Amino acid sequence: MLMIPTIAADFTLPMLPKFDMEFNLSDHTGKTFYDFLKSDLKDKMNGKRQSTADGDLLKTGNGVSVKLNDRNYNIHVNFYNDPKSGRSYGWTDGLVGDWPDLAILNNTEAITKSFSDQQLQDFYATLVQMVGKCDVEGLSKLGGMAERVATNFLAIYSAEEYRATLGTRNWDDALFETVMLGAFHAGQKTLTKFYMGKFSTRSYMQAPGIYDDHGTPEVTPGTAKAAQLNDYWQFSASPDSRRSGINLTRPDFENMGTVITSYESNNSDLKAIEAVVNGSGKNVIKDITQYFANDKAKASDADNLAGRVASFLVQVRNDAEKITKTVKITD
Repeated sequence: MLMIPTIAADFTLPMLPKFDMEFNLSDHTGKTFYDFLKSDLKDKMNGKRQSTADGDLLKTGNGVSVKLNDRNYNIHVNFYNDPKSGRSYGWTDGLVGDWPDLAILNNTEAITKSFSDQQLQDFYATLVQMVGKCDVEGLSKLGGMAERVATNFLAIYSAEEYRATLGTRNWDDALFETVMLGAFHAGQKTLTKFYMGKFSTRSYMQAPGIYDDHGTPEVTPGTAKAAQLNDYWQFSASPDSRRSGINLTRPDFENMGTVITSYESNNSDLKAIEAVVNGSGKNVIKDITQYFANDKAKASDADNLAGRVASFLVQVRNDAEKITKTVKITD
């Protein structure tokens, strides 16, 4: 099987330069991240198109930095008034992450499998606190790859929320939904998920034209593989298109969230979460992520939600094998 590298185009940069604009996220604690982006970050990110390579712009300080803590920063370069523009990086103690969707999902799969229950709880609580009220205190509890995943998650999430303000919506919550699903899949003995509408242990290597949530893939011989969390990232169904992203698999990851929610319907954390986010009760994972992405969230709810969501995802991981058995595998 062709192995996909876990780390994308990482490079080392021991010291960050001074940037054109610098924020300290802790100065905005008490705002939702969505509100921080709309009121402060977006206008500073939105500049003029530059022909210099994005990585070189970062190295020379041509962009916007957001300090999370002394070890972790987000850096945004070459964004302008176009949803296809820009690149966002996570910097952790001298290592720069230039992570596409494939990398964030690969790394999420790796850490969620290795975590103790407490580590899983700390990780997801940190994500909710960052998105829910710009609170990065939990980041100091994380280390190693977990710290990097959280830092790079927020970088990518920032880019997708910026693009949402320009009309390309739902890519931010797609990212968050699939990262949360990492908890469920980490609890399975064999990773099994919806792929083109079928609950399966198998998938195909990503390429233009391979994945189509409405039909049969244009499969190249030898591309079959075991299902992975990164299957939630795909190219367009058009073989002539290079468009790709997590949001292209929305029917599959929403089906997965619906199955989990149905099984956990009597879970007290789930009920408490739905009461806060005013969800439908059909897919609690979608309800959480859209609550944050669609200008519904209140920062005052973040502490409660962080604890409830993290506790719920620990239970989901522990129940994963039981949940899996409720769905017919269609390999």
